Amino acid sequence: MLLLNIHKLLSNSLKANSARLNCLSFIVSAMLQHRTVNLVILSTSDDGKDVSNETRYRRLQDFFLNAKLCYQSIGSFILSRIPKPPEGYTLAMDRTNWKFGRKHINFLVISVVAGSVSIPLVWKSAPAED
Repeated sequence: MLLLNIHKLLSNSLKANSARLNCLSFIVSAMLQHRTVNLVILSTSDDGKDVSNETRYRRLQDFFLNAKLCYQSIGSFILSRIPKPPEGYTLAMDRTNWKFGRKHINFLVISVVAGSVSIPLVWKSAPAED
């Protein structure tokens, strides 16, 4: 039921290939169900198809490697789901550094603040400082 509702919301708001929308809907519903972004765990969710977890895992990998989505549409979709405060939105800009092994990865992120949560709308990978 959750998967169908998410798919309906996304397909009404985003212009994308049907297979990509199905996969994105699956990812969002699985993340909500499992409360993680770990693809191995997400691939154990039931999507109504009679396939192995390994096949589902490979589809998730393929989605992140090859999917082309309009980030402006995604940002508009996210903003349409957040109630607008009377004083307007508060935007936050942050640069964060993650370390992947020995490699530093920098992101510049602009988020909308909704209560005590900050929801990323736009992000850009920045050159790492060594």
